[in-house]
Amino acid sequence: MVSRRQLRWVRVALAVVVSGVVLVPPASQAVPRQESDPDAGDDSGRSSEGGSVDVDIQVDRADEADIENAFGTIRENVETQLAALTTAEQAVQAADLAVTAAEQRVAAIQLEIDGLIGQSDEVVVRRFVNPPAQNAIDAFTADSVADATIKHALLDMQADADAAVLDRLHGLEADLQEQRQAEEDARSDATDKRSQAETALADLEDAATQQVTFAREIERRMERNLGEIEGLRQTDPALADQMQAQIDQLAVQLDDARIRIEQEDRLRELDIDLPTVEGPSTIDIDAIEGNIITVTCPIGGSIEVHKDIADSTRDLLNLADQQGVPLCGNGYRSISAQIALRKSNCGGNVWSAPASACSPPTARPGQSMHERGLAIDFTCNGGSVSRGGSCYVFLMDNGPDFGLYNLPGEPWHFSSDGT
Repeated sequence: MVSRRQLRWVRVALAVVVSGVVLVPPASQAVPRQESDPDAGDDSGRSSEGGSVDVDIQVDRADEADIENAFGTIRENVETQLAALTTAEQAVQAADLAVTAAEQRVAAIQLEIDGLIGQSDEVVVRRFVNPPAQNAIDAFTADSVADATIKHALLDMQADADAAVLDRLHGLEADLQEQRQAEEDARSDATDKRSQAETALADLEDAATQQVTFAREIERRMERNLGEIEGLRQTDPALADQMQAQIDQLAVQLDDARIRIEQEDRLRELDIDLPTVEGPSTIDIDAIEGNIITVTCPIGGSIEVHKDIADSTRDLLNLADQQGVPLCGNGYRSISAQIALRKSNCGGNVWSAPASACSPPTARPGQSMHERGLAIDFTCNGGSVSRGGSCYVFLMDNGPDFGLYNLPGEPWHFSSDGT
């Protein structure tokens, strides 16, 4: 049986990468993605050596149907690994019982042998003191034929008894060797079964980690999308409504995952963390808000950004104007406003509750690069930037030269690190 200690779950850390899932790195570790090829394959579909299942999907880009199917595959894999662990532990129990039975058989034979050894010693002594020839002479010197017959019969009975003792002892010694071999085989089998159970446990941990991690990636996508909706409502209400519907669907997926995890007794034994995301303990709001600069758009309007990207944003807008590309957009969004919204929608739980735990789903403060002034949702002639359009082509061609990188899946969103 796998020990209780071995069944303790290693709690899922904030930044976990599990084979089989393509994860988005945190902003502090993200790398520019402008050179990535959307059609290029990645290694997320590689064969998994552990208990996780191959899932060839990027949560940032996938639609809701693909996410739902992938999540279902991962969930079914967890259930499969749970069943495999249960079977393996039952095999360990059966193997341990077999070892116990073999030990008991060996002990019983040894106990009988110990008793017969004393009797066999008496036989040897008796044969040495009164050898068979002397016993025969004693029988012939009996007082009568009847006495001789009785003595001879007694001698035969004693000889038969002595022979039986020795034969039984010899047979038991052979049985002991056989049972000891059986005990050794049973122990070896138990060791193999225990090793298989350990493997099954590790596979389950891989599968459960993948499930929780995938759920947390969905949370990350929700956080990001929620951060985009507010800005989009000003420029493209229809697109904002579409993203809100996607968030609602993703929230259903997460609720289903939590319910399933909570209902799995075996996963509770493993002390599985629910798919939540811890937020930053502190954010220096004053430091951010004190460094926000307004950049004027040549076509009219302005964009608020952090001073670190103000000059490059201004230069990019000027270049766009020179080439006849009508760019402007929305940049910085107040963290203070997001905190107030979280207090209202999330039961006062500002930082630790995932977006889906709020009603309605509400992004945690500080999760969007907009709140740091390091992201821009560009507009094209007052509307959203669409993939393949002239504004999108210009931004993809020139944005990286000015330190602004596109977030795949959102043609309007560019930031200092591509998130």
